[in-house]
Amino acid sequence: MKSNRGFTLVEVVVAVFIITLMGAATLRVFSTSVKNDNDTKRHVKANYVAQNVMESEKAKRAEKIDFQEDGEGKSIPKYFDESGDDVTSQVSQISDTRGYIAKVEYSKYESNTEPEAYKENPEESPALETLLEINVSVYFNEEKEAELSSLARKSKK
Repeated sequence: MKSNRGFTLVEVVVAVFIITLMGAATLRVFSTSVKNDNDTKRHVKANYVAQNVMESEKAKRAEKIDFQEDGEGKSIPKYFDESGDDVTSQVSQISDTRGYIAKVEYSKYESNTEPEAYKENPEESPALETLLEINVSVYFNEEKEAELSSLARKSKK
């Protein structure tokens, strides 16, 4: 009769292989979890930056909003870093930036749901004439992370 005092070499190799597969699967789950966590943090921060810039721009409506058109009814973009400092002069292209950069553009608001009377007589619609659409896009290392749009009234001249 043969005594069983240990494991054979084949059993040990199979056990090590199974443990290795389980470890690799576990590491993959953890690395994916960390990546998703970092992506979520980046999106939350980008939304926070976008909200801060949007509120700052909407607060300017009491003052004169710098609205220089580019010929297509949109303003020339301005850029802000995550602290809200104007970095327009430092940014020539979004692809040249690092970190969080907010791009702000104004455009004239055009309603698609105007009543027929206002379409025929636009001077009867002064409330719509004073609206601007503010678009804030936040980029992080060349990638758009967040985008907000809002309406604001132009300041009275």
